[in-house]
Amino acid sequence: MDRRKVHRRRVRRTLLTTLLIIVVLAIVGVIGLYRFAPIGKSGEGMYVYVTENTTADDVLQQIEKRILVRYPGVLHRVAPWVLRTKGQLQSGRYRIEPSMSLHTFFATLTSGEESLVTLQITRGIRTQEELIKTLTGELRMKPESLRERLQDLQFCTSLGVDTITIRTLFMPSEYKVRWDISPDSLVALFHDQYKKFWTDERKRLATEAGFSPAEIITLASIVQEESAKKDEHSTIAGLYINRIREGMKLQADPTARYAYGDFAVKRIGQIQLSADSPYNTYKVKGLPPGPICYPEQSTIDSVLHYKKHDYIYMCARADFSGYHAFASNYMEHKRNAKAYQAELDKRAIK
Repeated sequence: MDRRKVHRRRVRRTLLTTLLIIVVLAIVGVIGLYRFAPIGKSGEGMYVYVTENTTADDVLQQIEKRILVRYPGVLHRVAPWVLRTKGQLQSGRYRIEPSMSLHTFFATLTSGEESLVTLQITRGIRTQEELIKTLTGELRMKPESLRERLQDLQFCTSLGVDTITIRTLFMPSEYKVRWDISPDSLVALFHDQYKKFWTDERKRLATEAGFSPAEIITLASIVQEESAKKDEHSTIAGLYINRIREGMKLQADPTARYAYGDFAVKRIGQIQLSADSPYNTYKVKGLPPGPICYPEQSTIDSVLHYKKHDYIYMCARADFSGYHAFASNYMEHKRNAKAYQAELDKRAIK
């Protein structure tokens, strides 16, 4: 055989082998790039938000605002192909880290396993508007959507409450929810927690005290606003229950502050006491129509296990310890109140 032909065949085989090796290495490199190389050079982790109308380009734009992408060209070319073959983007909020590979990145966006939003209801929240702002702040839900449901009497009635007592369903705690949760599902979550809290034993205690669960929560909201000292909550609850049973007005300063609408006021004066509102227990007899804050479960239990005593008056102690001075008669209370007022004047507290 002609040596030149043999040489050409060897060269051709070598070229084909080399080309094959290059192709294999390229495929391995692309696979390695896809599965292992981090998508970002730098940047902090972020959340990507996906709705029904979000496209792959929308997602990439969100990422490139926060993360310095390592291979932007590859990312933009691969994204449409992956989403066609792997599945559609799933609505939700997803945590993306610069250290993620392209494989993990796309698997996250198409999994539907979104990063949950943590909602925190604290004792510092008083009004329904503050609650709505807190709950919707990090959700897709608009405040007006939740507000509309909370003001819908038919919806409230279906849950066994009205447009005022629906506030009793929301108890301070930490809740984890989907970013795109609906208003109805959000309220249902709190309703479920409410039903779990109100065990047969707690219902029995409320009935024995002569109150409904909603009334117990309303009373607990006043007790909680009255004192930051948890160890006197049951005593304060017993005092208010005594006043209700005696047919006396509660005359609770926190209700006057709530009715007036200025929660920064430290010293309750005539302007607050005169506030014309069904929540002002200096004006109306009995409990207000609903809670004046969102009481903690421990406060509710303190009301259910209220202390039985003969106190019907109280005022803050003159030592400014945060505790209260309790009295069974008006003369004793007058002395306690005078001492406290004198100390307020001495400290120039208005």
